Amino acid sequence: MSILIVDSRKQLFIDDRFIQSSQGVVLSVNEARKYQEPVLIADRPWESMCIGGYSTVMEENGLYRLWYEAYASDYREDYDAKLCYAFSYDGIHWEKPALGQSEFQGSRDNNIVFDDCHNFGYHGGTVFKDPIASPEERYKVLYQARGGTRSDQSNACMRGIYSKDGIRWVKYPGILADHLSDTQTVVHYDEDSGRYVGYFRVWTEKGYRAIGRSETPDFLCWPRDPELILAPDQNDPTDIHLYTNGYRSYRVAQDAHIFVISSFHATTDLVDVQLATSRDGISWRRPDRRPLIRLGEEGTWDSGQIYVGAGTIDKGSELWVYYTGFRHGHGENRPDVISYEGKIGIAKIRKDGFMSAEAGPQGGFVMTPLLKFSGSHLELNYDAGTEGEVSVELLGEDLIPIRAFSGPDCDPLHGDSTTKTVTWKGNDDLGHIAGIPTHLRFNMRDAKLFAFHFF
Repeated sequence: MSILIVDSRKQLFIDDRFIQSSQGVVLSVNEARKYQEPVLIADRPWESMCIGGYSTVMEENGLYRLWYEAYASDYREDYDAKLCYAFSYDGIHWEKPALGQSEFQGSRDNNIVFDDCHNFGYHGGTVFKDPIASPEERYKVLYQARGGTRSDQSNACMRGIYSKDGIRWVKYPGILADHLSDTQTVVHYDEDSGRYVGYFRVWTEKGYRAIGRSETPDFLCWPRDPELILAPDQNDPTDIHLYTNGYRSYRVAQDAHIFVISSFHATTDLVDVQLATSRDGISWRRPDRRPLIRLGEEGTWDSGQIYVGAGTIDKGSELWVYYTGFRHGHGENRPDVISYEGKIGIAKIRKDGFMSAEAGPQGGFVMTPLLKFSGSHLELNYDAGTEGEVSVELLGEDLIPIRAFSGPDCDPLHGDSTTKTVTWKGNDDLGHIAGIPTHLRFNMRDAKLFAFHFF
């Protein structure tokens, strides 16, 4: 019998890994809450067409940093994007500093940090920090550009830039990957494997946009073609394309990888956001196809398209993801249709709360496979509102409740908490059974369970 080793790592309900048996409980995507107004708008001459859909956000020592694409009204093709930079001290009020890095219409008084539109161009990059690079190359971007050798890929390719501070960028020479990736390409260094991992745009044999993956030990040399890992399937409408991947590794939990996918509906010309989850970054599931971020009401700034950028800001009990919204449809991305469009807003997600195991007023339970844990206490992230409750019992391999940790012994949990320690008749010490194979049974009524954590 297999036993899941959870040790003292946080565990998320993002799939059925922790559901050996259940009744009255379903896995659900939890829709994000939008901050009421956009926090960054197109208001500079080099943004006169729009702020593009692809961005990166990160927090460093209390400073919030944002890189985004901008297009001027002389737009001809996607490669005309300019990489721009903004910063904030609270994640809401952003400044566009005059950096003097790139000339636009005879002036360097702008926040453009990279512009190669008169050469190979720039499009769809994600800024990431490389933990093994020299200080001079700490920040990197892999992006789509001109100059590829493959006619079957529109002579597009992937090129790269590096920086010591995220402001002053230098081009790597040559082609880094000789294929097309017409989306926001997300790259990171995976410390477990010691390899760079990238998520790219690929196409299915039927012509649907989909998501591919490549990995390499050398950032300057990527495989010729990414491997298809996620595509529209028989459970999707026939018009849907997986447009961007929005990859993020949720490092605070064990084996938690997230896609926040901008999904293009060709029939309506609209783009909303759906969720996919993975335990290894390779095999992905979409257990609930409802939008994670819903389009705004008709005519509002994000009613036509939503694209979630890379990076997540940890705000304690919330996670903030930044997205670009448009009021027009995908097919109207033309300078004769839009002007100073594209606004960046915030979608707020509960800490650990991309998905949850959920029971209604009738109640239900989830029982895990056998687990081995370390630590002395059990902490839950749950929401039982005003009427619901959650209780926990620990069972041995024979499914008999462990003495003093049965369901009736558990002090029921009410209300809402991201870090509530479970007690049994006032006792929270599990140290003497740590390391013993144990089932957890969560009894729930009118409640959501997001995560559990032994510590």
